[in-house]
Amino acid sequence: MGNVAALVGVLVLSVRLVKPSLDRVATWRLALALSLPALLLNPVLITIGFGQVNLFVTFLVMWICSPIADREAPAPPRRGHGLAAAVKLTPLLFVPYLLLTDGGAGR
Repeated sequence: MGNVAALVGVLVLSVRLVKPSLDRVATWRLALALSLPALLLNPVLITIGFGQVNLFVTFLVMWICSPIADREAPAPPRRGHGLAAAVKLTPLLFVPYLLLTDGGAGR
C-alpha cells in the first residue's frame, strides 16, 4: 500500500512539473488515472511485488530536487535527502549536484 501511495506521489509531482497550469483537483485526477497503467509497468510490478523501497526513494528525490518543493514544502530538503540516503545509498549521488548547483540554498 505504501508503494502505491509513493507511485501516486511520483505521478502527482511529475504531472505538476510537466503541466503546472493544472489545478490541484485536475492534477490528482490525472495522476490517479495514470497510476493504473503505471502499475502495469514491469519495474513497478517488481518493486511492489518484492516490497522494495525504490518508489519511496524516487518520490523523496523528486520532492527534494523539484521546484515545487521550493514553494510548498515545509520541511527542509536536506532532511529529506538524508532520509532517502539512509534508506538507500543511490540518492547520495545527488549530493555533489546539490553542492555544485547550490540546490539547497535558502531552504
